Amino acid sequence: MYRIILTRKLRQVFESINAGDYGPAQAAFRQGSAHWFSGTHALGGERSTLEDIAKWYERLGRLFPDLTFEIKNIGVSGWPWNAIATVEWVGHLSDRNGTQYSNIGVHILKFSGNVAKSLHIYCDTKLLEEVLGALHEQGVEEASAQPIST
Repeated sequence: MYRIILTRKLRQVFESINAGDYGPAQAAFRQGSAHWFSGTHALGGERSTLEDIAKWYERLGRLFPDLTFEIKNIGVSGWPWNAIATVEWVGHLSDRNGTQYSNIGVHILKFSGNVAKSLHIYCDTKLLEEVLGALHEQGVEEASAQPIST
């Protein structure tokens, strides 16, 4: 039953993100949770404070205001106090000139109950760095900012 509930909750979180609402994603974390994105770009690095996790989601929204995720698969294993969830996705977004991009990736989350103890995000970082470079050339300074890391 827990697997069904967590799968449903994850789908709802991604639906909220698709609507531009990052609140449900942020609400899953607690102080000390590990939030990590592969790469050394503006979205890369690891955060472990709620403040930095919130700053990261705010930056994500500013950089990619039209970001949407197409969920391909969600898998949940383990027990409610020590579960692992994987979410395979295709992310769709555009730069300020309207050029559209699609990136594939996966979220790997560790949960204890409803709390996300860790999130690791993997995607095609070469493509992401190209998009961030294009945004920087289009005047989006934050696209070349240092990672938000704790």
